[in-house]
Amino acid sequence: MKILITGAGGFVGKRLCQYLSEKGHEVVAIVRSVSAVSDYSDFAAKKIEFLKFDLASLDCSKLPRNVDAIYTLAQSTHFRDFPEKAEDVFAVNLEANFHLLQWALDIGVRRFIHVSSGGIYGGKLGKVFQEDDSLAVDSPLGFYLGSKLCSEIIFQNYRSFFETAVILRPFFIYGPGQRRDMFISRLVDSVRKGFPLQLQGKNGLRVNPIFVDDAVIAFANALELSGFHIMNIAGPDVLSLRRIGEIIGEAVGKKPVFEKKEGTPVDYVANTEQAVKKLSQPMTAFTEGIRRTVDDTGI
Repeated sequence: MKILITGAGGFVGKRLCQYLSEKGHEVVAIVRSVSAVSDYSDFAAKKIEFLKFDLASLDCSKLPRNVDAIYTLAQSTHFRDFPEKAEDVFAVNLEANFHLLQWALDIGVRRFIHVSSGGIYGGKLGKVFQEDDSLAVDSPLGFYLGSKLCSEIIFQNYRSFFETAVILRPFFIYGPGQRRDMFISRLVDSVRKGFPLQLQGKNGLRVNPIFVDDAVIAFANALELSGFHIMNIAGPDVLSLRRIGEIIGEAVGKKPVFEKKEGTPVDYVANTEQAVKKLSQPMTAFTEGIRRTVDDTGI
């Protein structure tokens, strides 16, 4: 298949491009900057074509027309800059995806896989989120997650036009080479530097993070599905923030520091039965994933 991937210069996107290329697919990698292409220097022999586009001003007429499948992984780099950069978030997370959906219909794309976020459920203490649970439509999610929720709603109206229409909701992907301002990477840095991890309640929030290689395989296997599906993408271990800190401490050889913070913790825990059953998602234990993350990056 010929597969177009937005966000191909990102943490997951680079790995997905490589994985699909190694499986024999022809990949069109949409990247935002030339510097992102340099990260693919070891992919010279792969079937990867690079196109530089800023999705905030996407012109679909410049995209190749013989595309079989589309992945939307891109997100605005300004996802934390609200309201100053709200226009960029809106353009990348909503407008670009809308234009891609419309363009996909025009050229006859058969498979469309939209990557959303598990955060759109909203955190809830003691809850394990199922794919058919209500989403947090009546409370402020933050502008970034709000845009992800709205993008899902738009996608739902197009789903019947594709042979394969999939929404993936990842929960805290982590692994080697991740940006240092992301959740697990920040925790690793904090433990290494002796900064306190702030816990609401005795043990803090609970999550089940997923190792990046497992997420990539799950994403890739979504191509083989037929019909419409929504699936959580998360790891096998439900862990409190305290336990995550302890595991990181064991991996880096430094005892974590904890600090009590006022407030009640909220959990972001996903049921993963659908992903394991339909996508054959691997389940790397968090202890192993963190070991591989620390060994590969030295963070």
